[in-house]
Amino acid sequence: MLVSCHGRFRLALWQSDVNRNRSGSNYREIFRVAIPVSLEAVFQSSFSFIDQIIVGILGAVAVAAVGLSNSLSFILTLLYSAVGTGSGVFIAQAYGRGNMDEVSEITALGQTAAAILGVCTALPLILFPQPFSAWSGPKRRWWRLLQDT
Repeated sequence: MLVSCHGRFRLALWQSDVNRNRSGSNYREIFRVAIPVSLEAVFQSSFSFIDQIIVGILGAVAVAAVGLSNSLSFILTLLYSAVGTGSGVFIAQAYGRGNMDEVSEITALGQTAAAILGVCTALPLILFPQPFSAWSGPKRRWWRLLQDT
């Protein structure tokens, strides 16, 4: 924070409770939350790799099909993560204010938004797979080859 002092500015450093309390308890709390979140991110990103390994025994066409679906899956995962992260921020703010009714409302709204978004992305992908596959990059000859298998 900048504070004016006789026409000059000086930097005022404010010590928060976190800076004053350098005990391991704060760090333990951070790691207690951060480690499961980090592991979840590692597992989520390793799914496409594991899919490629499992499908690899089926041949090149199957590996190509899984690769195409993984790219679309990654984009949708980012979209759903944005909804979850945004909801989490608003929930944390309401919780910090101590407004549990608002926490419940935001949680319900976030879950409803995720469900609607899920339906709005799943139905078109299930009902019209060919246009989405064409947009994601395969040439027509690959699409015909995928349909034949």
